[in-house]
Amino acid sequence: LIEETIRFEEVLLRDDVAISALKTEQLTAQEHAVLAEIDGKRRVREIIEQSHQSSFDICKTFYRLLKSRLVRRKAA
Repeated sequence: LIEETIRFEEVLLRDDVAISALKTEQLTAQEHAVLAEIDGKRRVREIIEQSHQSSFDICKTFYRLLKSRLVRRKAA
């Protein structure tokens, strides 16, 4: 279900205002790592490939970041 929610060809954008409002310890190490890779240019697929982790684990992280509104989908 999570992997179906995340479209591999989409681009995600960070919400730097929301991110800066968080305390560092509120995010996991993986969430920090994935957020660092989201640049508003690269597709989800590219970030997953460069992470060298399972697509499921990275998609779970994308899902949590989307649901917490720290990132959003870039309009087509």
